[in-house]
Amino acid sequence: MSVYLIQNADLYSSLIKNKRVVIIGPSSCLEGKGLGEKINSYDFVVRLNLGQNICLKNEKDFGTKTNAIYINHKVRE
Repeated sequence: MSVYLIQNADLYSSLIKNKRVVIIGPSSCLEGKGLGEKINSYDFVVRLNLGQNICLKNEKDFGTKTNAIYINHKVRE
């Protein structure tokens, strides 16, 4: 797994150019849907806030792949 700290828009653009990207948040609406394999099939998976923690607990619904994480500092507090 490669997780990037991206502070450069050009670098980010190069990482996702011509790739299938999915953005996954820590949403309860995904629970019980069994979408983990579909999420993992994307080339680049972006997780929001605490999404990484949830996927570790429920890979069947949330998948396990993570390439980038966006964290709102207020969620961490």
